[in-house]
Amino acid sequence: MSKGIVLLDQTSGYLQIDMLYALQKKYPKTAIIAGTIVERDRSLPADTAWTKIMRYDKSTTLKRLVSWTVSTLQMWYHVLTKYRGYKLFIITNPPFAVFIPSFVSNSYSVLVYDVYPDILYTTGYFKKNSWLVRLWERWNKKIFAGATNLYTISQGMKQEVAKYADPDKIEVVPIWTDAAFFKPMARSENRFLTEHQLQDKFIVMYSGNLGNTHDVDVLVDVAAELQENKDIFFVIIGEGGKKKLIQEKIGRLKPNNVLLLPWQPAEMLPYTFNAPSIGVVTLGHESSTMSVPSKTYNLMSAGLPVLAIASEESELNSLIKYYKAGACFNGNNVEGIKSFILELYDNPDLCQQYSDNSRKAAGDFSVENAEIFA
Repeated sequence: MSKGIVLLDQTSGYLQIDMLYALQKKYPKTAIIAGTIVERDRSLPADTAWTKIMRYDKSTTLKRLVSWTVSTLQMWYHVLTKYRGYKLFIITNPPFAVFIPSFVSNSYSVLVYDVYPDILYTTGYFKKNSWLVRLWERWNKKIFAGATNLYTISQGMKQEVAKYADPDKIEVVPIWTDAAFFKPMARSENRFLTEHQLQDKFIVMYSGNLGNTHDVDVLVDVAAELQENKDIFFVIIGEGGKKKLIQEKIGRLKPNNVLLLPWQPAEMLPYTFNAPSIGVVTLGHESSTMSVPSKTYNLMSAGLPVLAIASEESELNSLIKYYKAGACFNGNNVEGIKSFILELYDNPDLCQQYSDNSRKAAGDFSVENAEIFA
């Protein structure tokens, strides 16, 4: 019998908090090793110990690698010194964390959010046939075989993880949304709209990581073609490697209908997610079957039509099509994205239909999913 369970995840939020509440029902003690924990309306359980490590730094490739390495070493040290006898619940953030069971005697489960090393070679960081990738792949097979439980978040992800483990062992637990936190609200009550004087605009918004593999910048191209329509407005919120490119494109095209903002405080999230008429989610082509952005479920919870900028072969596109919650376009399809926005702007009933479908879909991704881990 284990003394308790400790969750290993460098960057944590409402998902991990919900998991810890569920795990408390099974284990005498719960703990988490993390660099950051973003709390919303539900705080970390009072009796859950938080051991802090290095924060995730994704500002450059080098800093990302350093933060992954240092945080993994810190996790390993704390497991050895503070959590002997605890079961480990390892999430693939940092990706090196899955190696820790090779150097400790704790039992463990693994939750695969992102499939490594696959993402690293599909995005060009490593060559597929490099010795490092081959070593990592062999290590995955060993670690996954030894896990008490092996989880991932979608059927598409299960197919990817199955390259390293028996498919019958892999359990799919979809990400969930916080329906109480991201619930629809009247525009007149929205602080974000009031602050930026956008109450009367038809808003297309992206809020999230401005990563180099995400085609967020296409929104500036679309905005430039739609700027004669004074009702349609674009908002881009976030930080990341592509922010400079977006700023340069805005400077070059000079659209008068784009607002670029930094990350907003956590308490503003219910307002920013309820501000747009269309919510945007992006996914790099290289990782199309290897992840589903969690913001997708939050957009659905807020009852937003979803505009996905991703490969048409992606798991994200399949999800949106299944629930009839929006549409998906490749990042170079400016005309298709523009037409979709105009279609919803010109047809409020269709826009409302997508909105209703989105909110209904959120019901399948509730906090009850966290109970599966217990």
